[in-house]
Amino acid sequence: MHNVTNEIAYLLFDNQIVNATIGSSTLSQLFLLAIAITAITSGCFASLRKPVNALKPSKSHPLYDITDSTPEEAEEGEDQNNDEEQQLTLVTVIILPIMASMALVGMYYATKKGYNLKLEKYIKYYTSIMAFVAVSSTVKFLYEAFSRKLRHVSGIGLNNRYGLTLWNDPDVHEDGIEYTVLPNSNEREKIIREENLNSLRVNIPPEAQTWNVYFSTGTMIGFVSGFVFATVFTWGDGSQNWILTNILGFSLVVMGIAGGAIPNFMIGTLLLSLFFIYDIYFVFGTDIMQTVATKVDIPAKLVMPNIVSREDAKITKSILGLGDLALPGAFIALCLRYDLHRYHTKYVNTEFHYLQRFEKPYFTSAMIAYALALIVTFKIVQVYQKGQPALLYLCPAVIGAVYATAACRGELKELWAYTEIIDGKHEVSDEDIKTDEDTDSNSNSNSDSDSEGQGENEKDINNDDFVLLFYQSLTSGEKLPEEDEEDGDYIDS
Repeated sequence: MHNVTNEIAYLLFDNQIVNATIGSSTLSQLFLLAIAITAITSGCFASLRKPVNALKPSKSHPLYDITDSTPEEAEEGEDQNNDEEQQLTLVTVIILPIMASMALVGMYYATKKGYNLKLEKYIKYYTSIMAFVAVSSTVKFLYEAFSRKLRHVSGIGLNNRYGLTLWNDPDVHEDGIEYTVLPNSNEREKIIREENLNSLRVNIPPEAQTWNVYFSTGTMIGFVSGFVFATVFTWGDGSQNWILTNILGFSLVVMGIAGGAIPNFMIGTLLLSLFFIYDIYFVFGTDIMQTVATKVDIPAKLVMPNIVSREDAKITKSILGLGDLALPGAFIALCLRYDLHRYHTKYVNTEFHYLQRFEKPYFTSAMIAYALALIVTFKIVQVYQKGQPALLYLCPAVIGAVYATAACRGELKELWAYTEIIDGKHEVSDEDIKTDEDTDSNSNSNSDSDSEGQGENEKDINNDDFVLLFYQSLTSGEKLPEEDEEDGDYIDS
């Protein structure tokens, strides 16, 4: 496999066109830039969830896709918030650089004591697990995004939802998988076959169901892809293969950005600022990071052939740490979610759909700043021929671009006030907001409010409008209007 990847490197980087134009080093930088931008963009969109000021997706909407809802929502119509993300708190943000420093120093002293091989052995086992998880989740996201767009454009659905139920069998069916030996070549045989199956199958009462597992076509494809990749990476010495290493790095970045949500800009700014100091110190202030990077084989990086010569059988590689993607990427993902929140604040009573287009000023400015800063980093490395702390350039660029955009738009106050944690909760649901609103409205309602039916699950359109206006008044600081506003129109910008 190494011979194959080396041959690919020779074909891409050591040819007459490249040597006569931009050169192999510049081409290597362009590939790293493309991978970084693609991974961060994918992770940002994978982090999107229904904001609290958006309505639940309905099947009648022209942009509806089954992935807009969880299986439980599709079956029951309930609004359930996804708690898969690990929200970062202020304490966590302060602890993260300390933990990273301890891990780095620990690996440094392990190399000094000659424990490199043993350390790499444990890292290899851990990497196998992470390769399966990361590639599975990334392939699932990419497949669902592709099938969602394909279904909207052409009507072809490639992503179906399934469910498996484990239940107590009081009727004592025969062991084994259900099947029928009857043929179904003609209409009569099909009817007999269907009747036979109906006689074997029964409705499963809720109390008999032990547990239910829900999954999609994307889940199965992701599972198989993750298993195959983890096997090839582990037994094929993937850490020495630049193509496999980049696939793993790409997947880890997408999974990390999608799962590690920054809840507000204060925490995001603090996180990047602390790692800005961390990166500078461990690159310029000590040899710890350089020693660990060169002596311990950790596949937490993007690797790209840099100087390639088939004649000399020489391939040197450029390296970009995954932290230089995941940390700014998590902040950029917050910008994208804020843009989505702004859209639903501007267009009240609009449903959440993944295919909904919306203005992305903060996401766009942050991504442009990241790309430019990364190019500057590459050029400085090329000029001084010395490794640079990429976060030294990336963090100020991304933070500065976002706050400059907010200042130009006159939205600094709104940007700083935005949060995905309300009253200590993880993105309160519509039901939480309704409960608070009901309590307030019950104590201040006019005589024309009908108190009959309180405590039941009746849904009133005017009440829903008031809920959204009430939530917006809390986040924007504006006074709640006395009369309901008109329903917002469906927007597909």
